[in-house]
Amino acid sequence: MLSKVPYHISIYFFFLLTFIFLTGCGRNGSTDNKLVGKWEHKEPTSGIVVMLEFTQNKIRFSAEGVDPAETSYTYVDEETIKVKNPDSGTEVVTSYTISGEKLTIAFSGEDKVVFTRVK
Repeated sequence: MLSKVPYHISIYFFFLLTFIFLTGCGRNGSTDNKLVGKWEHKEPTSGIVVMLEFTQNKIRFSAEGVDPAETSYTYVDEETIKVKNPDSGTEVVTSYTISGEKLTIAFSGEDKVVFTRVK
């Protein structure tokens, strides 16, 4: 899947998948899920557009040059989500914030990626 993608994009894709596998759904059964919808990020060095689409309990990832991926997610709290790795079944936890139409996801504590809501 990643063999056609340049190395730096493969690393970027890895971090995005890590985020996907960390994302959450339905706070204790609540339907107030601000993540629901489509979000996009344009990778600054390559120009590749990365899309995340959240439903109430699933995340779909897509980007040029890679096969789309889908997994489930759950909320840990108001700023933390847990994403299930569809291959291994393990769950990864990451933090996020939403401000207006911007979704910021923190990878490895330091690396942050900003997505914009698609209308």
